[in-house]
Amino acid sequence: MRIGLFSDSHYCMESALEETRLCSLSLNKIQEAMKYFSEHNADIVLCLGDMVDAGNDINANHKCLAEVVSLINASGIPFILATGNHDFKVAEKSLLQTLTGFELPPYIYDIGEYRIITLDANYESDMKHYSPDGFDWTDTNLPTEQLEFLRRALYSSDRECIIAIHEPISNDEDKRYPVNNAEEIKQIIKDSGKVRLVIQGHKHEYEDVTEDNIRYVTVVGMCEGIQNRFMILDIDKDNITPEVVII
Repeated sequence: MRIGLFSDSHYCMESALEETRLCSLSLNKIQEAMKYFSEHNADIVLCLGDMVDAGNDINANHKCLAEVVSLINASGIPFILATGNHDFKVAEKSLLQTLTGFELPPYIYDIGEYRIITLDANYESDMKHYSPDGFDWTDTNLPTEQLEFLRRALYSSDRECIIAIHEPISNDEDKRYPVNNAEEIKQIIKDSGKVRLVIQGHKHEYEDVTEDNIRYVTVVGMCEGIQNRFMILDIDKDNITPEVVII
């Protein structure tokens, strides 16, 4: 299976939310990536979150979201969004689903010999979901009901499973990024024996690490700088081969 991957495009009308983030360039970058995925026969496209971001104008934010959705739908390639913290600066969860028409995590997508399980860890410790009202992006948690969802999704599957989540669950010295209960999530994944690959975003840096014989691939951040950055990942029964594309 060939997966087109992009993450952290942060598209919005602001020229730059931070010094390195050129968010207003991201619409063209997404268009370029979708064209590349089509030309290289991606079976599915997976965005690892922070697809859009929020400026000061709510109407402009929703317009940016509509522009991205239109590009993605025009490609005709099946699409999965593993929502990120910045997506919920634009709209709360039910409105985001209405505006995009995309199913939002947690959910299961079966394709060929694989089951993709998307998770949503955009919850603070009190289990309040992130929303435009504000949130602490360093306080990230997967609630109990999603831990149970993950168990059921894994144990009911007769396919190899791939986990997709915005905030990382792999080990990281920078404690701002990983999900607070990452170890519990990883234990469920490990115990199932059905997962070789976890795909994650959020850090904007490419990483490829192995823990307990499970690969954790962190997708590069598209919004950083002038150059475009996205990925193609090939997976079969023997190999997982990620390629970072820089244009």
